[in-house]
Amino acid sequence: MKDPLQFYNNTKPVLDEIVMIRYDDIAENCVYVTLLEYNIKGIIIFKELSKRRLRKRNLRQAAPIGKFAPAIVCDEAEDEDSNISLTRKRLTDDEVKQFTEKYRKNRKIISIMENLGYFAQKKIQEMFTMIAHPLDKQYIEDEEYDTLYDFLEEKFDDFSYLDFLNLDNEILEKFKELIIKNFSKASEKIQTKMAIVSNTIEGINLTKQILTKYENENPDFLFYLEKAPYYIIEKTSDDVNNDQKRMDSIATSIGEFISSKQGNFKVIN
Repeated sequence: MKDPLQFYNNTKPVLDEIVMIRYDDIAENCVYVTLLEYNIKGIIIFKELSKRRLRKRNLRQAAPIGKFAPAIVCDEAEDEDSNISLTRKRLTDDEVKQFTEKYRKNRKIISIMENLGYFAQKKIQEMFTMIAHPLDKQYIEDEEYDTLYDFLEEKFDDFSYLDFLNLDNEILEKFKELIIKNFSKASEKIQTKMAIVSNTIEGINLTKQILTKYENENPDFLFYLEKAPYYIIEKTSDDVNNDQKRMDSIATSIGEFISSKQGNFKVIN
C-alpha cells in the first residue's frame, strides 16, 4: 500500500483473522510488524515465525524487513497502546493461497480509491470513509460476498447500490467510470484443436456431417479445417469458463460420434 490506511470498517482484526503484515524491525525476542489493512502495529515472537526451528542468524531470512506476508491474529490487543500478537506457524498452504488472492482483490479496490481520490483531490482514507466503508457495512459484512471486490465485480453495471451514499455527482460519475473500466469483462479467444481420422469410405462426409450439425446448433462457435486431419472449434468469449465447458462438451460429443463410426479422434490441446 502506498499510503497507510484503514481498509475495513473495523479498527482492528478479530481473533484468528488472517491479515497482511509488513516486517518492520527485529527486536531482542520478537519481530515488530504493521498490519497493513488496519494500519496498526503488531508483534510476532520468534517461535511463531515459522514451523521450522529458527536460529538467530536466520531471522532476517525468515522476517525480511520491508517484505509483506500473511499472518494469523492469535491474541487481540487489550487497549489501543498494546500490540496485537500474530503467528505464521499455524498458516496452511491453502490459507496462504486463498488469502493472497483476497489481498490481491483488496489491492484492486485500493487502486480504484487512489484514482478517485486523485480526481476529487481528497486523501485515499477519505474515499474509503465516504464509499468503501459504507458499502462494506451495507453489503459485505453479513452477505454472501467475501470481499468488496467480489460485490463490485457482480454489480458493476447496476449502480443502484450507490443510491444511499448521496455522493457528489462528479465523484459519483467518476466512481462509475472507474468501476466499468476495472470490471468490464475483456473478451478472450478460446479454441479446441481436434484430430479426426475416419477409416471408412464415407469418412470425410461423416466428419463434415458432424461438424455441420454442431455448427448449426452452436452458431456462436466457429468450426473449421486447419489442415487435415486437424479441425478447430473457436470462439471469442466474454464468459470463458462457461464457453470452455460448452466447447469441451461439443468436442466430447464429436469424439463419441467419430468413434462409433470406427474413426479415430483426439483433442490436441
